[in-house]
Formats: sequence, structure tokens, C-alpha cells
Amino acid sequence: MTFELVPSATYSSPDIPELIIKPDISHGNHTTLGKTTGLSSHLVNVTKDDLNFTDKDIPSPHNKESKLGQLRAVLTTLQDDINTFLTERMNKDSTETTDKDRDLERRILDEGVDEEDKD
Repeated sequence: MTFELVPSATYSSPDIPELIIKPDISHGNHTTLGKTTGLSSHLVNVTKDDLNFTDKDIPSPHNKESKLGQLRAVLTTLQDDINTFLTERMNKDSTETTDKDRDLERRILDEGVDEEDKD
């Protein structure tokens, strides 16, 4: 299967001038059921015991024979890739901030040094 329409996304930040995110189209296992989209873990836990529960917002399967159907599935893959990348960035930023906060707290408690005392 060849993909004529391949979407991409561009990300930039102070530490990353430009990053182009493209889905890997070589495997061809694209679907409209995203890995990072759908029911939240909270709803999954609440509804897993409810035998009458039906996810009414689940996307319909894509038409594998049409260009737009292929695009729709590849867009879902791109959205998953973007969500994964941004989650990893947020977790990294959160860890770095936590380390900085711990260092500041240690300096304040151990040495009596405050950020305002740096000058």
C-alpha cells in the first residue's frame, strides 16, 4: 500500500529549534483507534465492570482503499506520536523542575541560601 498523503507536524521550543514529527508509514498498520486517545484510565476503571457500557465515541474503521481513508488512519498515528512526544517532554520538564526545587530547598535548609540572596 502506498501513501500519497503523509501529514507531519513541526515542533519548536527554546531548546529545540525545529523538530518535524512524521508518522512511520513503512509498517502500514495504521488504524483510527489511537493508542493515546479514547477513554481515560479513570473511565476505563469505572466502566470495565459495567457490562452494558458502550463507548459511543469510538471512531469508525477507516476505508483502507481510499486516499482519504489512508490519510485518516495516518493522522491518528501522527496524533499518537505527538501525544507521546509531548508527554515525554512534560515528564522530563517536571523531573528537571523537581530537581531544581530540591536543590534550592537543600541550599535553603543546609546553607541558608535563598534565590534572592544570589545577587
